[in-house]
Amino acid sequence: MHQVGRASEIPASGENASKRANLELKAEHEQLFLDLYEEVYFKHCQHGNVSYDQWRVIASRFNEATGLSVEYTSLRSKFDDFVRKYRIEKTEQEGTGRPPSNWKYYEQLHRIRGPSPKEQGIPRGLDGDHDGSDPVENFVDLIFDDHMPKEFVPDEDFSFVETFSNVSSPLEGPTHVASSEVHTEPNTTPRKRACSQPR
Repeated sequence: MHQVGRASEIPASGENASKRANLELKAEHEQLFLDLYEEVYFKHCQHGNVSYDQWRVIASRFNEATGLSVEYTSLRSKFDDFVRKYRIEKTEQEGTGRPPSNWKYYEQLHRIRGPSPKEQGIPRGLDGDHDGSDPVENFVDLIFDDHMPKEFVPDEDFSFVETFSNVSSPLEGPTHVASSEVHTEPNTTPRKRACSQPR
């Protein structure tokens, strides 16, 4: 396969000898790597951590596409470098109020490593992971499922509104029924008629 650009690993020395070597990639390889990571991350990881096997898949596809031979550990270290760069850019942007970062990978890293539902003040799912669906809808489903009457619905601003069209007050007894809807007969109480079969 035709090899596009180059990739090299800078050997570590001294006190850093035990650490993973730094990986330098051409721009087109960096973009390919991030695209592969993003695809695997959102398709298989449900916003959790990329597993050992998934990193091997990313490395295999990267090497197949580029003709290189890069270890998955080097790619993982490279991604850590991207994340550190993203966090620096994000902190500087929020702390100084400067315009959005012009770093070419900022938006892509923000999709992958942006604020989690927990950081936004929205509870995560029961398993602790965000599954890509609307966290607000998940939260509503969680608290309403078999716990509250369906007549209690959330407003668009997430405040709760009670609709009393079919809801009885526990202090006032059953909802009042118009007299025209009650068919009375001699010696028959409304309670017994309520239990009789419909005509």
